[in-house]
Amino acid sequence: MTDEYVKNHPNETFKTKTELAVEIVEDRLNAYGGRIPRNTVSLLMDAAYAVKPVLSPLRKKGLTYVGKLKKNRQIRLFSEWMSVSEYFEKHKNERYFTWEGTRVFYKEAVLDLSEIGRVRIFMFWEENESNPRYYVTDKLNMTARTCYRYKKSRWSIEDMHRDEKQYCGLENTCAWKKEPLIAHYAFVFFLWWLFERFRIEQGLDVSFEALWWEYCKGVDLAKMGRMQLGEPPPIAALFSYL
Repeated sequence: MTDEYVKNHPNETFKTKTELAVEIVEDRLNAYGGRIPRNTVSLLMDAAYAVKPVLSPLRKKGLTYVGKLKKNRQIRLFSEWMSVSEYFEKHKNERYFTWEGTRVFYKEAVLDLSEIGRVRIFMFWEENESNPRYYVTDKLNMTARTCYRYKKSRWSIEDMHRDEKQYCGLENTCAWKKEPLIAHYAFVFFLWWLFERFRIEQGLDVSFEALWWEYCKGVDLAKMGRMQLGEPPPIAALFSYL
């Protein structure tokens, strides 16, 4: 949301993405009726959400998290403050484990993170990678392998957004009003959920892309079956089935 848009709509109430994130999680908690087990990892988040306004209120509700961490986040070592990357450059020995045939190197430590408090922080990098990634959790006894598994799970969110944009038409709208935009996004997420649920229920080990094009093929075959003699064949076009 641009500052100019906010300025030109003084009668509307705007919220930050961190405020919206807290509202969404609280809404899901209410929907589940408190049936989420306490002290189990319930949140996977990007670095933008690993901040006090998000983590503090949700932690009070018994939710634990694994989140990506920016390398310049400050940690306290005794009375000295330094960045996460600086700390791991100077301290801790590297170790590694094997994940799907690839060696994953890591360092770990329990540290005081700025604004958050006592957490466990991991630094990961795979062989042939030069840039490490940093992750944080409030589960102080978490192992590096377990955190890495959550790290891999978190990437599925990015895959979902990519599939929604490429195949479900997430960005294909020219609406300028809030209501039709929300309706469009809700439909796209619902469409993605239908395909994903079908894939899981059928036990299909295929990508969303393969499933999508198989569906398009089925639609074209159905159209051809209903064709009148002499009609041209249907032209398969992305988003033509939405």
